[in-house]
Amino acid sequence: MNNKIQLLIEATPYPDESATSYLLRTAELNGHTSVYQLFGKEKFSFLSKSSPNYTFVDTNRFRYALQTLNLNPDYIDLAFERDRSTSRAPRKYRNVYIDRHLFKSKSYSYCPQCLIEQPYFRKLWLLRPVYACPIHSILLLDNCYKCGHAIQLRSGSLVKCSNCLTDLREAQQIHYVENYLVHWFIYILNQNSNELFQEFTSFWFALEKFSALDEPRSDEYYLKIVHEYFVNNAN
Repeated sequence: MNNKIQLLIEATPYPDESATSYLLRTAELNGHTSVYQLFGKEKFSFLSKSSPNYTFVDTNRFRYALQTLNLNPDYIDLAFERDRSTSRAPRKYRNVYIDRHLFKSKSYSYCPQCLIEQPYFRKLWLLRPVYACPIHSILLLDNCYKCGHAIQLRSGSLVKCSNCLTDLREAQQIHYVENYLVHWFIYILNQNSNELFQEFTSFWFALEKFSALDEPRSDEYYLKIVHEYFVNNAN
């Protein structure tokens, strides 16, 4: 299938935007109610068959999406590259490979204040250790504050719940006083050291495995302990 879709409006991505956010924003700008409708049944099926082990978060499927929509191939950086052709493979962020279990799996997180200032979903919000906004020190939300429905970037508007159409920007903003933890994680990520990040990941997963013997803890708890391990090992 080599016929391409000609869009009336080509959205310009933000440098830190996620691939799924960009596709839904493109659909919305062109008068479509969902990413599925943006492609159409036939081309959506083609994308799924061309990269069956991937989502739009990954470069493999997103590359086909850009080609189908006749969009700039440089936008590929919005998605994550995988080092192997399998759904279990780590994803690459700059030069660091991130285990798939460090990605949020059930829904998309967002900061209400960020959506007020610029209505798009950030790439970093996909990572579990980023549970608070590093800019506004506000806890990220995973569900609609009104109906409780998980945030899904497949249909509707980027700033409205796809289930009840509530404006997500109007959610209560809960300040997070210990945001140095999220800043520290981003610092570790930005060191571009796979060795360092592997040490971070190994200790995080060791904590999860140990906690499973009692009861699972929050991502905030894991990040606090990993932070202590790195900066105050004796304690």
